[in-house]
Order: sequence, then structure tokens, then C-alpha cells
Amino acid sequence: MATLFQRRGGSWVVRYFHPLSGKRIDQPTRTTDKRVAERIRTKLEHETTLVKAGLLDPETSGSFATDTKKGKQVAEHFKDYLAHCSKQRQAPKHLEEKRRHFANLRESESLSLLSDLKPEVLEGNLSQMEDSGLSASYVNTRRKIMIAFMAWAVRWGRAKENTLKRVAKRDERKDRRRRRRPYTEEELEKFFSVAEKQGRKAWYLCAYLGGLRKGDLQRLPWKDVEFEGGFIRIGEGKAKREDLIPLHPELAEELLRIRPPDYSPTAKVFPKAVTDRTRLRDLLRAGLAREEEYVAANGSVRKRIRTEDAEGRVLDLHAFRTTLHTTLARRGVPLQVAQQIMRHQDYRTTLRHYTELQLEDAKRALQKVSSQPTQPQPEKPAFENDHRNNHTNNHTRGASQGQTEPNSAIQCESPPSPEAPKQARPASEVLAKEGVKEWACPDSNRELPPCKGGTLAN
Repeated sequence: MATLFQRRGGSWVVRYFHPLSGKRIDQPTRTTDKRVAERIRTKLEHETTLVKAGLLDPETSGSFATDTKKGKQVAEHFKDYLAHCSKQRQAPKHLEEKRRHFANLRESESLSLLSDLKPEVLEGNLSQMEDSGLSASYVNTRRKIMIAFMAWAVRWGRAKENTLKRVAKRDERKDRRRRRRPYTEEELEKFFSVAEKQGRKAWYLCAYLGGLRKGDLQRLPWKDVEFEGGFIRIGEGKAKREDLIPLHPELAEELLRIRPPDYSPTAKVFPKAVTDRTRLRDLLRAGLAREEEYVAANGSVRKRIRTEDAEGRVLDLHAFRTTLHTTLARRGVPLQVAQQIMRHQDYRTTLRHYTELQLEDAKRALQKVSSQPTQPQPEKPAFENDHRNNHTNNHTRGASQGQTEPNSAIQCESPPSPEAPKQARPASEVLAKEGVKEWACPDSNRELPPCKGGTLAN
């Protein structure tokens, strides 16, 4: 006898037992209309009776064919998928995240068979997540996990096609819950001063000058720090490839300082990772965070450390990568070079940060523009006469020292100009500083040759 029930205000589910295997099956009806769900239940009960009586072949019945042929339910398929991901050396926390998302989806939508995982089912579940107030990033994580699972099923012949790719991706730019900001130069100076006193400067320098993520810092061995070659090797990073990062001289000096004399090449550079709580306390010591009280769920008053600014942007360990990226952009580093340093797999990720930086800099530039008229600047006296007078003095000085050959110098009249400044800089210094070899007379097209030995060469 099949039963009918509804979960969390969603679609109705028919629970029955397979006529051959005896397993309990929760078959989603994908409808909120109870009368339609009752007709589906009646159909399943009728087919079950015919199969038990031997009047219907379960191999040809639409209700039982998939389960009989495959012999596995969707939970067993996903278990095999997690085993495959584990062999690919994915992080345990990522495996747990996948298992948690699948369990929530299976419970919410009453998934039983692999064929139950359809685009409209996943789309409905993602919409429910959005309605409950979850962020677009979290919703996209579930979408990404289920698409990867179905792609694995297609690759191993467990499904015909990956129809879940039709589910649209949510726009994360319009729903950013956690925004980071770069450190300023003053904040970096304060923070590294505190980190040096606490003995954690090397950890933070690797995140800033090397752009290393937290997982990179936890896995980094001494053998991957090439002091002679001047680079750091990241072999098991986020992109699952080997990357070489230039070793900054300041970072190399700090790593050499903390390296034990009897170190092992396979030993970790940081045997004990710096926790988020410790980092927050360092930010509090540097004056970059504040401590506030809040009421916990049990009614007790507790304290927590907050780093949000007026715009809601936070400072965390990954903010050092944001600071490095911002600094590279403001220094005019080419996009391809910045992508290599930041180890972005897609150049559009790097370009997106560069675009945000240009808008921010443009805003600061516009703030310097005022509607008030500016005060007229006093007219500066021309210094061309200084160049002429200096050449004439050099010519006279060279002739008195016997350095001028006969008929080797020419004279040039100076054009009328205002009174020369009291302290004139020699023209040779001006030209040498600017890297100029030739210069022309004002209001004239005639060019003078360069000076040689204090005279104007002919």
C-alpha cells in the first residue's frame, strides 16, 4: 500500500515498496496539487499489483525499469562519485561540502533514482535556497557540485546526458555578502610591526608578497622554497597544477631567519598554522579591528572582533592577496604578468579586479576637481637666457683655459626675455638630468649643436 505525504510545503511524495526487491522508495510527484498526486499514487499501486501477479514485466514498466536496470539509487551513485573525487586528491573539506549539499538536495526533493535529478528539480531547489536568504555564491556552489556529479555519471555511462547544465548560474556580483578591501601602506606598517613582535611575520609576508592562500601556506615544505633560484614552487594549489612564484627579497630574508639550522627539506615551513582567531587578535593589537559585545543564542553576553569598515568590507588573510593585486595594478604591471603572479587560471578574474581599480582611482581623481576658480599662478621667468648665458660663460671659460680651437665656436644672439632669475641652474645640469642632447633657440627654428669641452661645437 503506497502512502502520500508532503515535505516542508514542497511537492507531494509517494512512498511505496518495490515489488521485487522490497526496498522502500520515495517517488516525488513534482506537484503541489494533492489530487494529481493521488492519481500518481493510484497508478503506482496498480502497477505494483500487476508486477506481483506476473502480469507486467518490470523491465518494460516506466515506474520500475530504471531502478531494476541500474540496480543503484542516486545516493549510491553519489557515493561512488565521492570515492572518485577522493582518488583525485581533492581536499577532505571539499568532499564534505559536496556530501552535505547532496544530502540537503536529496532530502528536500526526495530524490530516489538518478533519473529524478532533472533540471527543473535542481532549479526549484536553488530557487528555494534564494528565497530563504542564502547568498548567490552559496547557491552556485550547489549548482556546480551537481553539474560536476552528473558530468561524472555521463563519463562513466551511468547517464545519457548532462541536462543540469541548462540551469542558469546566479549573478554573484549583485549579491556579494563578503567584500574584502586592500590594506593601506600605513595599515601594513602597523600590522607587520605587531606580527614581528608576535613571531608571525613570515606567515603574513607569504600571503602578501607571495600571494599564497591559506592552503598553500599550510602545505608549503622547505624543499619548494628555492632561495638560489629565487622562486617558490606551488605544486598542489587551487588550480591543481605546478606554479612558480618569484621570491621577494624581503620574504626570502624573513624565511631564512626562521629556518631551523637542522631543518628537513620535507618539513613544513609552518608546522602550526595561524588560526583566524589569532589573526583577528593581531588585527586588534594593530588597531585595525574593534571588539564589540553581542547576545548569544543562549542569552549570554559575549565579545567578538569585527574588521568591517563603513562600507562593510572586511580584512582577512585573503585580503593580503587583494592588496598585492591592487598594488600591481596601480604600479602599471601588465595584465599577463599580474595573472601569472596571482595564479589566476582565467584572465577575466584578473581583469575584473583591474576594472574595479580603475573605477576607484577615477573616483578619487574626480574628487580633486572643484567648481571654484583656481588662483592664477605667477608667471615664471623664462630660463632660456640662462642656457645662453651658461653656454657663453662655458665658451669664455674654455677659451681662457686653451681648450678652444680657432674658429671652432659660433655666437648666438639671445632673444628678448624677462629678467633672469637670481640663482640660475647651469644648462648642462638641466640637460643631463632630462637626458636631452640638443635644444633649440626660443622663437627660432635654428638648432644649436651639443656642447663639447665648454664651447659650442661648430
